[in-house]
Amino acid sequence: MLIRISQSLKGFIRWKRLPLFVLGICFVLLCNVYRFPATAQSTDLDVTEATVSEIAQGNQVFIQNRQANLGEIAKTSQQVRTGESIAQLRFNNWAIARLGKNTALTIGQCGAYVQQGDVLLNGPVSACTAHVTAAVSGTTYIMEVDSKGGENVEVLEGEVEVTSNWNGQTNKVIVKSGEGFESSASNPLGTVQPFNRQEFDEFLTGDLLNNYRSSLPSSSVDRIETTYKRRFPNTKFPLKRTDLKPHRGHFSLAILQNQPTLSQAIARVSLLAKRSNGFLPEHFVGDFLYPINGSAQFIRGLNPSDRVVVRLFDPKTSQFIGYSEFELLDDNAAVNLVLPNRAQDFGTVRTVMGIDADRNGAIDTFEPVFDYFTRVNYPDSNDFSKAEVYFLDNPDNIDFRSYNPKGLPYPVRKPAYTRSFVAGDYKRLNRSWSVFPNDLEELLLANPYQKVQPVAINLDGSSFYDVPVEILKYRRRS
Repeated sequence: MLIRISQSLKGFIRWKRLPLFVLGICFVLLCNVYRFPATAQSTDLDVTEATVSEIAQGNQVFIQNRQANLGEIAKTSQQVRTGESIAQLRFNNWAIARLGKNTALTIGQCGAYVQQGDVLLNGPVSACTAHVTAAVSGTTYIMEVDSKGGENVEVLEGEVEVTSNWNGQTNKVIVKSGEGFESSASNPLGTVQPFNRQEFDEFLTGDLLNNYRSSLPSSSVDRIETTYKRRFPNTKFPLKRTDLKPHRGHFSLAILQNQPTLSQAIARVSLLAKRSNGFLPEHFVGDFLYPINGSAQFIRGLNPSDRVVVRLFDPKTSQFIGYSEFELLDDNAAVNLVLPNRAQDFGTVRTVMGIDADRNGAIDTFEPVFDYFTRVNYPDSNDFSKAEVYFLDNPDNIDFRSYNPKGLPYPVRKPAYTRSFVAGDYKRLNRSWSVFPNDLEELLLANPYQKVQPVAINLDGSSFYDVPVEILKYRRRS
């Protein structure tokens, strides 16, 4: 549906709740040497496989007792085990698990079933042991089965709902950041205690948080540091941060069509800079005239967790044809916005993005691919001021063939969002809001060509833009 922007735009935000669907969990018989795990109650149970993304301190990593190499995949009900090595797994929902030495876990069932050793989990993946379940929506915690049979959960940031079951008795507690849940043969239902400083320091200086090529997301480390400093003020944070990437927050932006029906598109780019208490007002970066399947690089003044908004227009008609919003990453990102082939499908945009550390325009191997659809709805087709945008949880009724340009993975039914888009105060999933609220800058509300001339993008990908310079240029003009 094609709508021309009116001269005055009044937006509104309408919250919408999508129905929750109950997920069934099928139990699979394990080998006799293992007991049945407790059952997770979280809705984040769509873990079906895990890729070995890092191996360190040797090569003693095994899938089903067969030595594993980087890039190998463990499927549901398959066991991953370490000897004297450590390893990182990346699940199909892009959460990660770091396995310590002499650790074993099985994929699926409750998310990650830990049978022995210790596992650090980051992101939306629940875990369990034989008697303890940790249900999460996205956090950083350690699941441990110690040598004496203790089953423990240590929460480094966020919070975890822990349920313990023993001989028909159940104990359910919320374990907050900086706290640990411990159970043992003498205390099978477990108790919650805050970490003391020595315990916290041991977690932060151990193998699970160090000795890996890749680091945890900076936002996760920031929250861990906040918890530590709140507990132990005037104490140096012991976790050594990985050197900051020089291109963190930078991104390339490509506008794509599988079978081009447009020759050009205008991308109106704006920045939402993240601060500790929220986001700064949206700042106009520029209108950029893209050749279809063209790309441009945006650099400087950008940080992980900032957000970029892109509103798309047909330059021939000034009609609004789509919306995307994405979160900047810990290193340079490749961002691809895919328009549909048919004009009648305009308003729905596919966003595909991930780390592109070597800046070749392609998402790096073994890095998460964030892949989701946005759809603009028009309650009144003649009144653009009421247009709302939705980030889709279930992209039904979308012809994926129309959103499958060369070089990108085929779309999937289950979208993959960055964490802040699905949880927290600034989530986007299952919410709706005005595309053009009336508190935006004038340049963001104007029709294309009305206030500024779009900047032409080179087809060869050689266009680079310094974001603070672009913002200041237009602020001086306005």
